[in-house]
Amino acid sequence: MRIDYFIDEHKFRDCSVFVKSGGGLFDRPKLKKPLSHSWAEEHGESVDLELMVYEPRKLTLDCFFVDESAYDFMVRLPYFLGLFSKNRLLQLRVEVNGRMPLLYMVYPQEEISVIKRFRDGKMTGTFKLTLVEPEPVKRVYRLTVRQGGYVGDLGIAGGGGHYYNAYIADKKLRTLDGWDDTENLPNLNAGIYYLVITGSITDGLQTFVTAQETVDVTYLWPKL
Repeated sequence: MRIDYFIDEHKFRDCSVFVKSGGGLFDRPKLKKPLSHSWAEEHGESVDLELMVYEPRKLTLDCFFVDESAYDFMVRLPYFLGLFSKNRLLQLRVEVNGRMPLLYMVYPQEEISVIKRFRDGKMTGTFKLTLVEPEPVKRVYRLTVRQGGYVGDLGIAGGGGHYYNAYIADKKLRTLDGWDDTENLPNLNAGIYYLVITGSITDGLQTFVTAQETVDVTYLWPKL
């Protein structure tokens, strides 16, 4: 089994970084405290679970690196860590055997402390990535763009009074009104992209991607 990790389309392996273990990738985030009422004459309390909402998701990746020389280490690792220094959410993608990927829109929460050592002519070391996904419930599409340029539109309906964020490539679309709203997707070069929609993702939410003939749309995750 091969597991590949990407941050904004940059593969960890290409930077000589590998993940030994990960936490939080498959966990259900902590439930926010629901509305409740305690009746003096009744046991326990009444809890409103009609709309279950969650705290941000926390991810931890225990990483190690192996470089052929101290020079390679001094070039590759700072480049890799620099990928996490953006003033926006980053797209973390996890692929198992190249199949349906897991996607998370994250930012780094804590410092990244590298423990390094030089052994047998190679530079090796370990560090931990602690990432937070502030919007932990999402819907995901894959867009395969065969010809660069205009891609299409994203439409949303059935979301009641909720608002939704959408992300594709390194861009965030404007916040969409769940009642009925449409937004143009950005122009994209040929390639594979993932459209991530976050917010109150329910069975009644309708999302539509109206794409050009040169774009193939795959509905990956109705709720992740």
